[in-house]
Amino acid sequence: MSKPAFILLLSTLFLPLQLNSQSLQDIRPMNSGRIITSFSPWGTFDGNGRGWHLTWNVDEQSLWEAWTPPGATQDIGYHGVSKLGSVRHPTHGSMISYWFGVKDWKAPRRWVYPGNVFKANANYDYFVVANGCKYPPVGRYNVPLMKPLRTLNYYPPIVSIDGTAIKDGEWKSTDKVDKVDATQNPAEYLELNWTESIGITVQQKWYQYVNQDYTDFVLCDMKIINNGLTNGDKKSSYWKKNQVLNDFWFGIGIEFDPAMDDYAAGNGRDDQIVEYYGDQPGDSLRVMYFYDGDSQEITGNDQFDPRGGPNGDHDLPTGEFCSPFFCGIGILHVDNSTTDLTDNPEQPITTRWQKFDDWLDPVQSGKNAIKGAYNFMTGMDINPSGGYHQPNPTSSLVETGARRAGMSGFGPYTIGWEDTLHIIFAVGVSSIHEARAIELGWKVKNEGYDADAARQEIYEKGKENLFKVISSAKEAYENNFNVPKPPQSPDVYITSGPQKNFIKWDAVENAVNYRIYGVEGGIYNHQVYSLLYEGSDLEYTHENVARGVSYYYYVTAVDADGLESSRAFNRVGNPVIPFRRGIATLDSILVVPNPFNVNGGQYDASQPAGTSGFNFSGGYREQNQILFVNLPEICTIRIYNSSGDLIKTIEHTSGSADEMWNPSITDNHQYTASGIYFYTVEAKAPLSVRGKIGKGKFIIIR
Repeated sequence: MSKPAFILLLSTLFLPLQLNSQSLQDIRPMNSGRIITSFSPWGTFDGNGRGWHLTWNVDEQSLWEAWTPPGATQDIGYHGVSKLGSVRHPTHGSMISYWFGVKDWKAPRRWVYPGNVFKANANYDYFVVANGCKYPPVGRYNVPLMKPLRTLNYYPPIVSIDGTAIKDGEWKSTDKVDKVDATQNPAEYLELNWTESIGITVQQKWYQYVNQDYTDFVLCDMKIINNGLTNGDKKSSYWKKNQVLNDFWFGIGIEFDPAMDDYAAGNGRDDQIVEYYGDQPGDSLRVMYFYDGDSQEITGNDQFDPRGGPNGDHDLPTGEFCSPFFCGIGILHVDNSTTDLTDNPEQPITTRWQKFDDWLDPVQSGKNAIKGAYNFMTGMDINPSGGYHQPNPTSSLVETGARRAGMSGFGPYTIGWEDTLHIIFAVGVSSIHEARAIELGWKVKNEGYDADAARQEIYEKGKENLFKVISSAKEAYENNFNVPKPPQSPDVYITSGPQKNFIKWDAVENAVNYRIYGVEGGIYNHQVYSLLYEGSDLEYTHENVARGVSYYYYVTAVDADGLESSRAFNRVGNPVIPFRRGIATLDSILVVPNPFNVNGGQYDASQPAGTSGFNFSGGYREQNQILFVNLPEICTIRIYNSSGDLIKTIEHTSGSADEMWNPSITDNHQYTASGIYFYTVEAKAPLSVRGKIGKGKFIIIR
């Protein structure tokens, strides 16, 4: 599809809709950079709008450095993959919410709340409303004023493999796109606009970039407007016209789970530690950040582990620390007042944390929770209001199931009628480099290196890198939300060939060079990519590839300043498998490997890839994959068990000499058992062998 046609399709799909409860429930993703988030119409990423921060799963893998252990000759090859072959998706589950509180406030003459909880036209000493986290908005107390608007500055690239267009890669570019504007500086722009039931309207503008120096955060420009709208409607009975909000506070509540991955589920996961930086003289940033702690639920210290580290439950040969992530929210600007728009460096006034299970629910818990919520947000309760600081971040046990959530409180303000309060903040993720996490784990597990020293380094470097991310977000904000703009990602066309793969791509405006990255083997490309080519040509042939093995690629464009297009946009999880042309004989058919040992993948770091018991090369052992080779162009493969029962029929129509049985399950959806199996190959093309049958046998050991 041509790009003008694509835009026409977008304009047809995303014509303005009449606002209704269904359309206003739309969740909008943001996923151009190395953070993937999804936002509800109320600005939260909770419930259906949960945020997943995938710094390594999506893009950072491309930057992983090879690390060769002592005594070996090559990269250890277990980047994000366990010894048993389970693929790890390091995500950082998160939730965000907003609190708004006021003193001496009178409800409108008609109101959105049930009369048995809160009454219309009543006076309240304290009132607090909130959305997100434990209390997802239901569209009654928090009313969207518009359908969320998501605008991209790029055309989603085309990726074609063997003539078939692949809709999306790991990055879901076309999911709920409302508009494409190539002149826009940020890669993505998201606009949200809703009311809160104390009579304010919240406007948010979110930004995300693909520039390699500005990709680990999402940036929010937020305004709070006192326009009296309690339910999105200016009906006189609901409208709080001319109100003044006294002792007004707002809070940003956030919960990160920096250890949320396949290893950690139900295994000491909720043990995050919360800290705040920015309440001491000379602090240049204001950051509340979260990192993995040492859970009481786990025997031994599992900080930055879980659970593949030196003493983890998952026996990684490297001992890699699998959860070294730091997630945080950075405050970049808060108005001094509605008339003094300069930044107040003393805000937020309070920085708190609380167990998620004890998180206050001011509205839905009723009147008794309102004052407590106001006190918690403002620091008026007896608990310390300052940031939580852990004196020794690597030697503190965290209570089982702590799941700590943080709150930053801003105030007090007086907001007059139709006045506006302006806030800028960023949500970011970073960590120590994964190659160093592997090396430290190896040293602790195999060389007696001090584990506390390793954790201290992970802590210090991870925090430092997160602060760099927040600083880059601040730089983008101070430059009017503009950063140097990389080229767009090229359209890519890949064709598998006889023992080679052909890669072509379209020219990109402002690009002077192109880079091709590739990796051999694996499932869904969870491995370290290598740079295969860099130059100004628009095509490349990958020679000397192994037939029947999966290869994965992506292509980037580089401008004269060295800015590189996203490493995720045209990267897909679909393999390219080179082959040999079908042959006109039936007497050389083979099954490889034979015998096929499903459990033959015992790791041996001293052996080259492909010779250590793995059925196929690659960091992930491609289990249950059997290859028939030296086939005619078109044929029917029938597989029988030792009793003579037909268990699988495969129609081979590709014209190649190879056919993959992957996974090796029967037509009845059962895994094959250990034993001897027989096959027949009935040729249909070429004409010289049509109707002839070849036979053979192979062994499966499970």
